[in-house]
Amino acid sequence: MEAVKYAINHLSERKTVFRASEIIYEALNDKLSYITINDINHSINSLIKDKKGELLCAKNTNLSGYYTTRQALENENYIISLTNAGKGKFNPIIRKQELDKYQDLIKNLNQGQRLSAELILKTKDQFIGIQGYAGTGKT
Repeated sequence: MEAVKYAINHLSERKTVFRASEIIYEALNDKLSYITINDINHSINSLIKDKKGELLCAKNTNLSGYYTTRQALENENYIISLTNAGKGKFNPIIRKQELDKYQDLIKNLNQGQRLSAELILKTKDQFIGIQGYAGTGKT
């Protein structure tokens, strides 16, 4: 059970959802435990059935076979509520018609970066989420 808990903690530090195969892989790589795949599957099933809800099955049909933790779900819900509470609450940094003044500053950005910069500058929302791969210039 400890190897499986270690695997779940390790995976949930980096991901919101993960597959059973990832739990198995990480648990088998725990050098401090001798554990079989049957032990791991039993531990996964026990954690799912546990009333504490440490491990949850993803209910979205597109995520069948994926798992998450209660903490990850709580974090996601908090972020969503915080984001929703900040929608439309602020004046934009610049108005749409003022954006032309700053074209020299953003001319070297690629299209995705430029659109992101424009969105950030024109939004009335408190928070903006920018999604993309590592090293693609989100910062």
